[in-house]
Amino acid sequence: MKKTLILLTLFLSLNSLSASLKMTKEKTDSLEKDAKYIKYKKEKHEKMDESSYIQFSDLGYGVQDLKAITGLSNINVYASNKPTKEIDDAHTSKMIKSFKNAVGEDWFFRNKDRYYIMSSFTNPRWWSGIIVNSKFGVYGGRSYLSGDGIYFGNVINEVLLGRNGSRRVFTDNTDNRNLFITALDNSEDEDDYKFHNTSGTKIGDIVVPTTETMIFPSFGSEAQKLIRSDKIFVGEYICRDDGEFEWEFEVPKRIAKNDKRESNYSEDSYTCNFAASKGEMANFALYNRAAAVISNGEIKAVNKYSHGSSYATPKVGGYASLIQEKFPNMNYMQIKQVLLTTAYRPKDELSNIAGWGAVDIEKALKGPSSFNAGLIEEEKFYTGRYDKIFDKKGNVYFYADVKDNDKWEWSNDIGGGLTSVPSNDKIYNFLVNYDKYKITTEGKEKGVIENMNIKAVLPSEYNYYEKLSKYNTGLRKAGTGTLTITGDLNYKGPTQVLEGTLEIAGDAITSPIWVFENATLVLDGKNQTLKEVNADGGLIKIYGKVHINELAMTSISDIKLYGKDSELTVDKFISTKEKAEKLGDIQDVELKKVSEVNEKWGANDVVINEYKVVDLPREFYLSNFGSELKKFDTNDSYEKMYEKLKKRYTIFRDSDESIKIEVPGYKNGVFAIEKDADYAGFDPREYSDNMIGVISSQDDLKSIDSDFNFVPLDEALKDAKK
Repeated sequence: MKKTLILLTLFLSLNSLSASLKMTKEKTDSLEKDAKYIKYKKEKHEKMDESSYIQFSDLGYGVQDLKAITGLSNINVYASNKPTKEIDDAHTSKMIKSFKNAVGEDWFFRNKDRYYIMSSFTNPRWWSGIIVNSKFGVYGGRSYLSGDGIYFGNVINEVLLGRNGSRRVFTDNTDNRNLFITALDNSEDEDDYKFHNTSGTKIGDIVVPTTETMIFPSFGSEAQKLIRSDKIFVGEYICRDDGEFEWEFEVPKRIAKNDKRESNYSEDSYTCNFAASKGEMANFALYNRAAAVISNGEIKAVNKYSHGSSYATPKVGGYASLIQEKFPNMNYMQIKQVLLTTAYRPKDELSNIAGWGAVDIEKALKGPSSFNAGLIEEEKFYTGRYDKIFDKKGNVYFYADVKDNDKWEWSNDIGGGLTSVPSNDKIYNFLVNYDKYKITTEGKEKGVIENMNIKAVLPSEYNYYEKLSKYNTGLRKAGTGTLTITGDLNYKGPTQVLEGTLEIAGDAITSPIWVFENATLVLDGKNQTLKEVNADGGLIKIYGKVHINELAMTSISDIKLYGKDSELTVDKFISTKEKAEKLGDIQDVELKKVSEVNEKWGANDVVINEYKVVDLPREFYLSNFGSELKKFDTNDSYEKMYEKLKKRYTIFRDSDESIKIEVPGYKNGVFAIEKDADYAGFDPREYSDNMIGVISSQDDLKSIDSDFNFVPLDEALKDAKK
């Protein structure tokens, strides 16, 4: 096969050129839009491992029949908070069993010392690990959807605590220590409420909006990205044989079978769909969609079948744990990315019903299926991630840090952003609070507000979509371990081998590959095609038949062929004259064209400051707009507190059109909720007295500086009864 053709004879010296990975404590360059939010922390805490804790958060301790249901005779309780009483129906025990179903019996008991229960879930003292939260409660605050609602911009305050006041929001701690996996509410019937429904809208045509759907428009895009960055919201799908589903998001049986479902429906008869029956009010993801999935919520315990998002959520927590074990040193944001990008969805776009789609654990255990710029970008809010994921050329990277002797194996094809962009807003009928402070004998009063439009894409979601994103996505391989990818690389950004070894067996026809100093690229495919490979100080090993459109090498780089069947064909070779002659003399190497070296050729060093982070201003207004959250109440009247907010910020009615259009129901200068007969009027109390974010207590604040300690469950329950 040997044929070498040298067409050009002008070569520039590349002897001194090579690119490398460098760590620094000096300030590094930032993107213009992030510059004002950049901080450098004095400490960095990025370490996480498969021994981290796994927390189950519930309304109380529903641990009846714990041993019979889970096999555990006891479990630890986080004891910084006063234990609460037991709740009925073994809810917590069934949560734990659902987690057990996901991970398998051997894994479950092998890791039993990692589990604990916490009743409080707005707590800054959460220990490092995965938080499984099956507590939920939809607020329905109507005032956030009116023209008098407050627009705060890109700040952190009490409202953003929502149902999930994570350490990242609660305090100024920017560590990546947790992944919060939280249940969305179940679909509901009309029994629990007194309705104000002047238009007579059918119950099955009503949607219960999530808390985040109500509050997100009150904040800027950066704040929206931050609040969802460490969370996965989980809705439920179920399988049954009657086909009585109100909404369509059908899940393939293959997915359901792998989702460890427990049901009395045979595989031949059932269909699986989003869990909202005809005549029920659905709880869709809506503005939670960028961090939401659905999973199967069916379970059998003590010879009874039940279902709910409370049991779908622990499954996702279990799947996250399996991914963490399979890919050691993968951080929590990346585990989230694997779960979300591999989820099943009929269209490659975010769904108002199911977010990213139905969790596909079989696919997730094969690694990511796309590098999504929107998900990767959210890592910037955690210490040390910024320089790892961004470069100066408009690319963001999945930073695969494979340590020492570890080996990760990914077998999915890997793409970029979502390929389908939804074009039209959706219209829903919302259930909102009628009078938050009035409880009647018929239950909580709710108003039905018709014709509430939800934006097809929020500005904070643009980077999830390939056609809208500011960034191309790529891969950075770091660490001295080995990453093997057997699928095709279909993303458009660069692939940079910074350290260790990257083995590629598939094609890479859109991503240019750079091999840095002291790093190794192994090409091990059959009839493998690559667009561009640049050996910028590193080593390339060929095992198989490889075709490279363009290959560039510095003089200190090297390339080697192994095995009798190895062949290398290069359409255009760029290097020094000596390197071209040396490579051209190798048997089974064909250089079709040898070109001059551009003096600007070469990658920049990747320089990382591990103390760098994006952090937004903290303005806790109940604590006199201070940066530290000190209390959940105010000495001001709610009217006076609201007037302070109006003076400091702005109301929607006076905001730019680009801000107003994110408010559900706003269109062409009209806030739909204000025109509805079942709107009870603006209530300033929702910003001070028992507002959305304040679902915790002063005890949570007192626990910030308390010691972390466990007590066995049986002791905690004894204390709770005193």
